[in-house]
Amino acid sequence: MLSSCLTPSTEPASTTSDALLSLYRDPQFRPLVQEYFTDLTANAAVANAILVTADALDMNPSLAFAVAWNESRFNPRAVNWNRSTVDRGLFQLNSRTFAHLKRATVFDPVSNARQGLTYLKRALDRLGSEEKALGYYNAGIGLLTDRELPQSTNLYVKKVLDDRDSIDHDAIASIYFGHGVRLALR
Repeated sequence: MLSSCLTPSTEPASTTSDALLSLYRDPQFRPLVQEYFTDLTANAAVANAILVTADALDMNPSLAFAVAWNESRFNPRAVNWNRSTVDRGLFQLNSRTFAHLKRATVFDPVSNARQGLTYLKRALDRLGSEEKALGYYNAGIGLLTDRELPQSTNLYVKKVLDDRDSIDHDAIASIYFGHGVRLALR
């Protein structure tokens, strides 16, 4: 579980994440944001792929990093075999949902981040909440109906949201207050 440098805030997560995205967009703070996420992922290419894509989609960077952590532990070469499909790369793009993608695209951090986060953003826009969008992202199109989501999906959603909150707080503390990065995901 992620730990935080600060006591969790009572502010809504969107306020913190808006601040983080604003810091990334500010030329003065961008290097600090990039440094934080590079330290978090231990990979500058992965960090920049996620940051650039989250920025382009106007998406909470902490949510994007929390999804990548829970999907692949920031490993752009991760593979997870399911019964009839395979999930691949940084955002674990499913071979059925993303059947049109070539192997080189799936394992490229930039392409994978663009595909995975665009898919998540569409779900966010369509479903109106992070909880529902994450359930959709995890369970797939076929499972998101009126019936109850599997317990594993509910646990996934809670874990991603908890990790998002911790990343938000740790990043803001590190950037604003100069605290050393607490690689809380590791």
